[in-house]
Amino acid sequence: MARLTLTLLILAAWGTSASAQGIFAIRNNILWDATGTPNLGLEFTVSDHFTLGLNGAFKPWPRFLAWDNDTSNPARWRYLTLAPELRYYTKQAARPGLFFGANFVYSHFNIGAFDTKIGPFADLQVHRFQGDFYGGTLFVGYGWGLGKHFRLEIAAGGGAGYRQSTEYECARCGAEIGESNGLTFIPKLGLNLVWNIEKRNRVRRELQHTISDIAPAEILPIGDVPSIRDTAAHVIPVQEPKAEPAPQPEPIATPAPQPAPEPEKPRIERHPLLRPISEYQAYTPDRVLSREEGSVSVWFPFAKSDLLLSVNVRGVERDNSKGLDTIVQVIRDAMADESIRPAKVQVVGFASIDGPSWSNSNVAIHRARAVKSHIVWKTGLASELIEVVNGGEAWSELLDELAQYQAAGESQLTQEEYDRVMQVAHSSDDLEVREWRLQQISGGTVYQKLLKTLFADQRSAVCVKVYYEDNNN
Repeated sequence: MARLTLTLLILAAWGTSASAQGIFAIRNNILWDATGTPNLGLEFTVSDHFTLGLNGAFKPWPRFLAWDNDTSNPARWRYLTLAPELRYYTKQAARPGLFFGANFVYSHFNIGAFDTKIGPFADLQVHRFQGDFYGGTLFVGYGWGLGKHFRLEIAAGGGAGYRQSTEYECARCGAEIGESNGLTFIPKLGLNLVWNIEKRNRVRRELQHTISDIAPAEILPIGDVPSIRDTAAHVIPVQEPKAEPAPQPEPIATPAPQPAPEPEKPRIERHPLLRPISEYQAYTPDRVLSREEGSVSVWFPFAKSDLLLSVNVRGVERDNSKGLDTIVQVIRDAMADESIRPAKVQVVGFASIDGPSWSNSNVAIHRARAVKSHIVWKTGLASELIEVVNGGEAWSELLDELAQYQAAGESQLTQEEYDRVMQVAHSSDDLEVREWRLQQISGGTVYQKLLKTLFADQRSAVCVKVYYEDNNN
């Protein structure tokens, strides 16, 4: 049974990896809609800054709009376009902000009888062109968040390619005039409404680590489990009463010896992380947990809640295993100390401030839950004794760390830039507005400096305290 249970846990851990963490987005180009062209775009994050996508548009009806039933209109405009796409986001992949991109474009078209000349088609007013286009475009764009799952973006650019088409005598007749091939320049313009669908892999790697760390001694074989028969009551046989002996003279009473006092059990030395429940404090955003005595932090990769044994933060490998082992050992010591019992473990999850606040709040709570999962697996502590808190964006932690660097003269910011950051940080309760104002300081250079340095320190979860109750009370 133990082996079967372990096997099921391993399968469950792998099962959680079925969907990779990241963002899958669906978008629609409103400008294409305005021309009566149904279109759809798909986008997948492939790294912290890059996405891959595919855009498609298909206009099956000949006139400008699908509902234009003017049969006297000789115009013909039908096409199918497919455009694989690569994007680079300066902040976070598939999130609001500035991005750059490139398309490969394929289009099959049938167009003619338009009053306005388009591109290289010299006789578009009276002739019809049908063929294929192969090319590419470069573009730049910017996106804005519209809530929890939506964003609006604009994109503009241009490109070139090669067309292979046949020119016909008129818009509707089929008399072929000749070939019309050559280089073509094309514009790119988009006003996209985007729906982000986030996929998160919460604690898959943590389950794999904890399962692999289970010692054989922690799994009891079936033979070691007491049988029900072993606990059955024994029947005591009835014995014949014995004759009472003759009374003996009572001996002279002597005082009973006093029992020797039992030696006190050695008290386990307690880590600063372990504190009495009377000192419990609910988390508030103004607290700087990294400065509180005994608190233990573990770090996470960008935009992820996978609990790893080490994480690269600003080019330095941070060893999470030491912090996790400390938390586990403190809890085990508290469980082994007969004079106390664990009452509450407080874990707060954080995210850096870059990106939408709703998304950061989501990843922050998942980070706290990953640490909770580790504690339950390693210590067997009841799940309800672990308080998971969503710390959201770690503004207080960021500002405190920045203040330390500024005081030590190690900050990359000038005093004027530092004062401006502090002013912006207290200028609004709206986190999106606050981040936007931070991005405007010195044309965005201050934000980029913080993004490359201190932001990585805030992607963490903090075990604030392990609170205990006294068994003697």
